[in-house]
Amino acid sequence: MRQHNTSVDGHVLSRPQAIRYFVAKALNRRGLLFKTYVEQVVQHYNATVPEHARELKAFDLNTVNGLMAAQKRISRLVNTPLDERPQPIPSELEEALVEALPETERTECRAHLCERYGVIAVPHSELSSNRELADLGAFVRESGEAIHQLSKVLTNVGIDQMPIKEVMLARKELMDVIETAMCITKQIDNIVSNGASA
Repeated sequence: MRQHNTSVDGHVLSRPQAIRYFVAKALNRRGLLFKTYVEQVVQHYNATVPEHARELKAFDLNTVNGLMAAQKRISRLVNTPLDERPQPIPSELEEALVEALPETERTECRAHLCERYGVIAVPHSELSSNRELADLGAFVRESGEAIHQLSKVLTNVGIDQMPIKEVMLARKELMDVIETAMCITKQIDNIVSNGASA
């Protein structure tokens, strides 16, 4: 059985750590201006993520304050000081962080993440005309987020005693897992159907 390469320079990295590694590599090796990188990240994010699905606050790149706010927010995600705990990267921002990288870091980061998680290409239903990849990485990511949120509300106290905001967020995360699973299930059904008719 093939073993996936899940390390960079000999170190096993999580998905967010891998993205941070390649961002740092691009900034250090290629002299990429962080301001330019942030602008490209936000432009890609705004163009590919529907407004109702955005976890990040909207940034106005046409104003100095808006650009500074974007730089500060993205910097906290991809350049966490060693003495501070890294902030989680919102799943819908990952694509923008990778696609805004210059070459060769963009291709290297894509290859690393695909090698690590595999890719199953199917359309994501909620994006209508836009198409998104629902892959194994997305399923793992959504499942982890759902488990984390469910652990906050499924306690000995009882879910009916938890804040309604936390309960609704747990429901949303659980529905995201179900939707991703249904996307993958549909593709599997198509493969089985095509195989049966062949």
